[in-house]
Amino acid sequence: MSSTLRKRAMAASFAGLALALVGLVGVPAYAATGLSPAPSVDAAGARYFIDGDTTTTTVTGLAANTDYYVGLCANASYLFGIPACAGFQSVATDAAGSLTATVVLQSNGANTHAKAPGQPASVDCTATDACAIKVATHGSNKQIVDESVSFRVEQ
Repeated sequence: MSSTLRKRAMAASFAGLALALVGLVGVPAYAATGLSPAPSVDAAGARYFIDGDTTTTTVTGLAANTDYYVGLCANASYLFGIPACAGFQSVATDAAGSLTATVVLQSNGANTHAKAPGQPASVDCTATDACAIKVATHGSNKQIVDESVSFRVEQ
């Protein structure tokens, strides 16, 4: 095999891998979400919570009677599109495709995905807009289907 042909085959392999990864991660089709209580807003207009606060997320427009993961996750992008999350819970939607989940907010929590390649050991939510409540599908083709507004969690 010539060097040029080998390079083209390698480029095609990488392109195929990239397309496959995009297919695995998918493009989120966000539903309607809300947080209660909503984050506070500082003088600079940045949204925040305090470490240990709880907030309840309500999401509509999802598949009916289906299990989803809900958790506090970083907004940073990691390998394969897997978010760094400080815990998550499994919640089922009702017959109308709605779910409600209460999440305890942490300024710096252990990352449940820490063993995945390229993931940090913890989720640092202390920077402006560092984190959000994210909702993901179950199964072999997990993808983020909803996320709240971004916020920080102060210590």
